[in-house]
Amino acid sequence: MNKKILVGLLSLTLGASFSLTSCDDVDDPVVSTTPIVKEVVTGAADVTATSATVTGTVTGLSGQAAGAYTVGVVYSTSENPTAGGSRVAGTLGEDGTTVTTTINGLSDGVTYYYASFVTLQGTVSQYGEVKSFITTDSEIATAAPADVEATTANLSGTINGMQDKLDAGTLAYGIIIAPASKSIEQGTKLPAEGTDNAFTVTAKGLVPNTAYQFAAFMTVNGADVLGNVQQLTTPVGVNAEAESIDDYVNMGTRLEWCRYNVGAASEGDAGTLLGFGDITGFNYSTELYEYADADITGTERDAAVAAGMGFTPTLADWEELFAVCDIEEATVDGTAGMKLTSRTTGGTIFLPAAGKREGTNIDYTYAGMYWTGNVRPDAADYASLIMVHSGIHAEQPALRSTGALVRPVRKPFVNEIEADVTKLAVGDLESNGRIRIEIYNEFGSTSSAPAIDLSALSFESQMVVDFTLSGVTGNLKEGAKGSYRAGLEYAAAGWDPSYWSSFDGNAQDCIVNGDGNYRVCMNTERTTTGAVVFCIDIDGLGNDVVDKTNVKVEKLVISLDPKQAMYTNVDTSGAHIWFGNKEDNGTDVRIEFYNEYGPSNDGSGDPFAGVTFGQGTTVANVTISGVTGNLVSGAAGSYTGAMSLACGGWYPSWWGGGASDQQISGDGTYNFPAYIEANGTGTVVWCIDIVGLWKDLADTSKLDIKINSVTTPVHAQ
Repeated sequence: MNKKILVGLLSLTLGASFSLTSCDDVDDPVVSTTPIVKEVVTGAADVTATSATVTGTVTGLSGQAAGAYTVGVVYSTSENPTAGGSRVAGTLGEDGTTVTTTINGLSDGVTYYYASFVTLQGTVSQYGEVKSFITTDSEIATAAPADVEATTANLSGTINGMQDKLDAGTLAYGIIIAPASKSIEQGTKLPAEGTDNAFTVTAKGLVPNTAYQFAAFMTVNGADVLGNVQQLTTPVGVNAEAESIDDYVNMGTRLEWCRYNVGAASEGDAGTLLGFGDITGFNYSTELYEYADADITGTERDAAVAAGMGFTPTLADWEELFAVCDIEEATVDGTAGMKLTSRTTGGTIFLPAAGKREGTNIDYTYAGMYWTGNVRPDAADYASLIMVHSGIHAEQPALRSTGALVRPVRKPFVNEIEADVTKLAVGDLESNGRIRIEIYNEFGSTSSAPAIDLSALSFESQMVVDFTLSGVTGNLKEGAKGSYRAGLEYAAAGWDPSYWSSFDGNAQDCIVNGDGNYRVCMNTERTTTGAVVFCIDIDGLGNDVVDKTNVKVEKLVISLDPKQAMYTNVDTSGAHIWFGNKEDNGTDVRIEFYNEYGPSNDGSGDPFAGVTFGQGTTVANVTISGVTGNLVSGAAGSYTGAMSLACGGWYPSWWGGGASDQQISGDGTYNFPAYIEANGTGTVVWCIDIVGLWKDLADTSKLDIKINSVTTPVHAQ
């Protein structure tokens, strides 16, 4: 029986660069710069004691004459078979990519190194990765996984033909396991014990909601022989989406804290020591490039996100937790650690002490080492750890390759009401050029059939409405503005309190620029219940759509009193704000928060590099003085101003116009909105331009600008 034997020892990255030996015998030589062969992949080897059959692939030979190339395998007992190794021709399959090559006359128990190749015109060769196999008649097989849990699984295999070494205890064998994203050769060995040819090992510390591959292995003459490769996927461990408090605890902070670490099966189980940004649990490399080099909270490099357990807390989240908790030493299920008790809610969580890992070496200290989601801004090789021990806690830097624990958090659940969209009234309902989304209106068509249960509408401070529009994109008249301000129109039962959008670009409104998802909100200082009027108006859209009946609401969800703020203030106090004549054009006023190419760039870099602009409408509230009474004769008197914002990497961005336009008619305080279509960090260009104002000022030195606030949606995790 043949066995699959694989050990990747090194990789060769070879481009398809070809040279011409002579062009004297052609009249018009043409050299193509496009590689013919796109990729050569060395496949696995099925071996016996004296032979091996290798299945590899070559991509790019389609359409080439059979006599123009040779495919096969080069092999040697040296680690670099491409330098003087023996070549064996293979056959190209009917699919045009699969190459099968059989090597005969090998010696038993010898390690051979091999690589698939293609040679063009008998001159230039391209190779795949170098791998190795050992010739043997011994059989090894991998069984299907059993008892797969979120963090553990039982993995089995069988070995035949090696009983003498099993009895003598000289055979190294077990299971090799790796993330599905890596090759099996890069996996971690879990050794088995005993003398039975059938064996089982328990893989622990697996990351929930993660795909793995594994194979039985034995080590013969220093080389690993692998059985067939099997797959498994761990289920989600604790449910971050369930409203049950069983797995998450209200500690009196803006986030709820999970009772378990990633990779843990219980509170007393420490879980998995993970490198910064490792989402597999099986990366033991000390090479920093294999780990995340930027903040990971809420990203695809966040192990808690990958596990379906919320997200990794930031340094600020940890500090918020410690600020409201008492800490004491404790032991749970025989595991030492720290117990945190909230002084505001009485909630408790246990943080096991498991030390840290460097490579495969674990330092079992008395401390609990927990990742934050933040890299160290002052040291590129390091990220921030929280060390908890002896009733105290401290932040400390750690190499990103360090293995530490991850304690997930999640946003608290909010009270949500989903509207019956079939009962919404949508259209230019008041013939005023606005598209109205009527949820309930005592004086409208929804008075007898509201889209929500009004008795469930009760909140203490904030109401947020998320809605999905369709029928706008592709349905606008020629010359339409293209973007429109939208806001809430709401009056509680008894008409007090109430909120009526002024469409002036404030943070509670949004900008609609086509089909998509949008959010509007309102704040109140006292408990608010029921409704007399409850609508969303989109100003000006009714005038610009071709067919108003095509405008639909696909989904509408109302969130009541979300525990996390929906908007945050951007700190501009330490930033260099410049204003004056735009690019010396003698015409326009420009206000620069930061412009990589403008006078606000003092050489110290982007002052907003650490700011995240959340998806939605960012609003700058600005007071302008020195305009009233300071205009030349014949001045226009009214000027269009708009904000432009390009985040780091130039995406996302907003370049003014449409709903972001603001008319400046004299001294006063104005809102300048910008619609950001996705989360963005930092800035390249961030300006407000007021067209024509500079040239109409009698004395430009009297112009004064004050930035009162900048409000942006909270970055969605």
